[in-house]
This record gives sequence, C-alpha cells and structure tokens, in this order.
Amino acid sequence: MKKKLLSVVISMITVFSLCILPVSAMRPDSDRVHDGIDVSEFQGDIDFDRVHECGIEVVYIRAGSGDYTDSYFESNARKARESDVKFGFYFYVTARDEAQAREQAIRFASLIRDKDYDCRPVMDFENFSGLSIREVNRIGTAFIEELHRRSGILPMIYTDAYAADNVWDDEFKKYPLWAADYDVYEPDITRVWRDGWSGFQYTDAGRVCGISGNVDRDRFTDTVYVTDDEKENRPDGDYFYYTVVSGDTLYSIASRYSTTVEELTRLNNIENPNLIYVGERIKVPF
Repeated sequence: MKKKLLSVVISMITVFSLCILPVSAMRPDSDRVHDGIDVSEFQGDIDFDRVHECGIEVVYIRAGSGDYTDSYFESNARKARESDVKFGFYFYVTARDEAQAREQAIRFASLIRDKDYDCRPVMDFENFSGLSIREVNRIGTAFIEELHRRSGILPMIYTDAYAADNVWDDEFKKYPLWAADYDVYEPDITRVWRDGWSGFQYTDAGRVCGISGNVDRDRFTDTVYVTDDEKENRPDGDYFYYTVVSGDTLYSIASRYSTTVEELTRLNNIENPNLIYVGERIKVPF
C-alpha cells in the first residue's frame, strides 16, 4: 500500500512539473550568457564604472529615433568606452515606408561610424501602427539590409515575443534575435528564430547601481559581439567592403549596390572585369 501510494505521489509530481515547465520557451544560442542593460536619455547621467562594478558586462545605448539623436548618445558612448563594459548601439525605427527606412538606417550608420563599439548594431522596430504585416517586413528588410551594408556588420533585431512569432517572416532568421518578454524565465517564442536568442530583455523595471531609477535588464550571449572579420569589413570613408561569393560577377555586384562595373573596376584596380575570385574583398561605393 505504501509503495502504491508513493508511486501515485511521484506520478502526480511528474505531471505537475510537466505542466509548469516552459516547454515552448526559447533557449540562448550559446552557452555563455552575460548580464546587460539597455539605456537612453531617460536614464539620465550614468556612472558606467559603477554599472560595471555591479556585474553588468554589456550595455546597449540608444543612438536615436527617426530623425532625432538621443541627447545622451555622445556622452554615453564616450563614458562606456572609458569603462570596462562592452557596448553597442540601437536605433528606434519610426519609418512608414522603405525609403524612410533606408534613410534612417543611413543616419544610424553615420552616427556610430566613428565609435569603437563592441556589439552589433540593433534595429529596434516595434511601433507597427497603421502598417500591415507585409509592410512591416518590407520596412524592416529595407532598414536592416541598408544598415548591414553601411556598417559592414550583421545587425541584430530587437522585438517582443509576440511579434517574433506573429509578424516577422523567415527572412529575418539570419539576424541575431534580441527578444523582449517580461516575467518569464525564457522568451516564449516558437517560430523563425529556432536557434535561440542572442539577447533577452526580461524587465523594464530593473535597478542597477550607477543609474537612478528603473532600467531595462537583459541577458546577452557571445553572439552579440562583433567578430574580428566584421571589424575588418567596417566601411572606410565613402565605401564598404563586399566579399565575393560563388556565382557573383562584377556586373551583379554593381547592379545590387546601384553602381557601375566601371566604378568597381576603378576603385579596386581590376584589370579584367570578367575575372573575380570567391573570397576576394571588393570596395563598393555608398
């Protein structure tokens, strides 16, 4: 009787445990996870040294929104660089069509071009008012592709868990995901980004020494860090570097980036425009 009762109790505990486990929760995309925050002018003056001393390893700084530059962007960038935190930038997208999206991406890339940042630039596009899902995806694609082209670094996308599952299409899975989902152990996401999250914002009411008031708290994996190869591909002046892949021709590259074969030939001192090699790095004008 005791053994039978014990068996029933164990079965009930097992069933209960399965019911409460977050079976649809998304895991991080790598084993190493770092404590982080994201900040803007709303946090006011920040003591980045104290922030780091309290265990924060990664800080994302808002560069701007639409045609507006965050009033603390420059000072936050400078103080973050002078501290021991790893940092990067995000931009709040307000575009309502593809042309505006490209303009805002160009502006973002211009703001951060001379900043020696550690982490991937981020597209924060979350206000979809008046837009269809198709329009959201087109605007997001225009922004993130232009940002990638001008920064030379694969951007990350910030979005909430609902939009990750119900708005963004499969084309975005190649970009690292920074997901917002509050009061859960892991973000509840089942579509598109099946390899896991690179960033996870779990509250907007965190407290960190060095900052007065609430701040967004995050976890980030090593995926958010800019790689050495990407650092080499960062734009230099009026052009960026493109790495030739199988199937490329100088004509296809010129068409893709709205330039000419003649201009690419001149910029890269190419003697035979019909002969380029996989892995070759080519300068492409903005």
